[in-house]
Amino acid sequence: MAQRNRGRVSDPAQAALSGSHRKASGSAGGYLLFFCDSPNTKDRKNPTELAVFDTAGHARSVWNDFAFGFLPGPSGTLIVGHGGEANLLDHELRTQETLKCPMENAACSIFIPPSRPSNSDFALCSYTSIEESCRFYQGLPSKLVLDRKLDTPPSNGIPTDPYKRESFQAAASVAPDNRSAWKVSSSGRWYFDNRGRLTSQDSNGQMAPVSAEKWTPDYSNCTGDRSASEPFRFLATCVGAHIYTDGALDGLFGYSRIALFDVASRQILARIDGPAYTSAILSPSGKLIAVEHEERIRLYRVD
Repeated sequence: MAQRNRGRVSDPAQAALSGSHRKASGSAGGYLLFFCDSPNTKDRKNPTELAVFDTAGHARSVWNDFAFGFLPGPSGTLIVGHGGEANLLDHELRTQETLKCPMENAACSIFIPPSRPSNSDFALCSYTSIEESCRFYQGLPSKLVLDRKLDTPPSNGIPTDPYKRESFQAAASVAPDNRSAWKVSSSGRWYFDNRGRLTSQDSNGQMAPVSAEKWTPDYSNCTGDRSASEPFRFLATCVGAHIYTDGALDGLFGYSRIALFDVASRQILARIDGPAYTSAILSPSGKLIAVEHEERIRLYRVD
């Protein structure tokens, strides 16, 4: 339940999706995008269903096909791949442009840079068991800015992300070298340390907790999402567990905690506590939070 004393949090809509579903990171044209894969191979007519929800929770369009990708593209488009090509769709799911994958008769994947600015908006990569080739594009219509083969072949059939993670120096006790970091200012970045604490690091390598409040769950696994527009907001989503024991009975209870931060002040603007197996994503403006749990999506507005 949202803690409303931390800011005005409204719950304008709730949408139900059938099948097992995953969320597409980002948005196109101010709309939240979710797609579902149905596990029922006997009754389903199409393997994938894509729905576009406006901020009131209404589905604007539905598109069915064998597809992969579902990533935000340039100029508010959505990049969806199928077969040996990728389509850039508008918020009505109309095709604006079609691009071929780099290699024929090979698997294909779509990647976007983890942060902006970047010299390209997305990469379209083809891969086999021994090689991976990527084309980097920018703008709409898409301009090819780089075409190259990667030095690292796919590992266990999984393609390599051509966009390198942002690297930074840190103390050995924190060891964040292999952790994802989010650039929140020209000289600062945030990351979750090895204890699940949201931590900041400045250009001099100085590290400090973002918040003195103990809000992350015990034994937590956390991820983050930064707004695209300023003033920047940061959404932290953590799932953890609480261990209960009275000497005779032991119990393990999963739960989640979601916190929205104002980056400049480091204040928590809103917090949502819920069950385990919960995921969340932040809209580009930083004013809408989409929370998914057990095939249902709930939207929260934080002004």
